[in-house]
Amino acid sequence: MWSECGMQVDILDTAGNLEFPAMRRLSISTAHAFLLVFAVDNRASFDEVCQLWEQIGEQRPNRDEIPCVIAANKVRAPAAAAHLLCSLRFSLL
Repeated sequence: MWSECGMQVDILDTAGNLEFPAMRRLSISTAHAFLLVFAVDNRASFDEVCQLWEQIGEQRPNRDEIPCVIAANKVRAPAAAAHLLCSLRFSLL
């Protein structure tokens, strides 16, 4: 939420919160922006981002109008992880 004095940012870390789907749905339905982060050395984390992206689209028909950043974490990981990142097929669009 913007104001003349600044902005309020609420961050929801969904890692490991699969047992609380209602909290995730509520957060998705009220968010003004999304930051989805995956680890380049962990394919499962990328798959989770893909699932979240689909869930956002299901709950928010205006998803394309909402600011969203998808970030790769651990980019300084060993070359094998970098190779994994290059081999991923980004099907988020």
